Amino acid sequence: MNDKTWQMVGIITIACSIGMALVAMIKGGCPIMIDTAAGGSVPMRCHWAFRAVALVSCLSAVSAITAAVSREATTRRLTASMTLMLFAGAALVPTPLVIGICAGEGAHPCHATALLVWAICAVGAITSIFQLAKADPKRTPHANRFL
Repeated sequence: MNDKTWQMVGIITIACSIGMALVAMIKGGCPIMIDTAAGGSVPMRCHWAFRAVALVSCLSAVSAITAAVSREATTRRLTASMTLMLFAGAALVPTPLVIGICAGEGAHPCHATALLVWAICAVGAITSIFQLAKADPKRTPHANRFL
């Protein structure tokens, strides 16, 4: 893969990471608060899930930037695989396996935000897999003549 194609795929991956962070921070969870026994109120777990998604997506942005500007195959491979794992982690955060999102009434914004996060994760994971497969242009000479 030539450097321009590598950088273009890197820019798409970076945009997915930054876009996911913005979606998680701006759209976030539902605005419903839970009343505590002490008389206070705390955000629902979807709030914390999307804050965690924002943190993981910031880490994936750093990894994607490192992958996009790297020239060595080993560094490209390492950062592309790290970005792929971070996208997978960000996709798992809104599921009940990690933090989850609320299932109560008025939780439609949470589910819409989670769906958007999953779509962005899918695009970012596909570009990361492409980067991982094409990290070393010397190992795949026949595939690189089309790119």
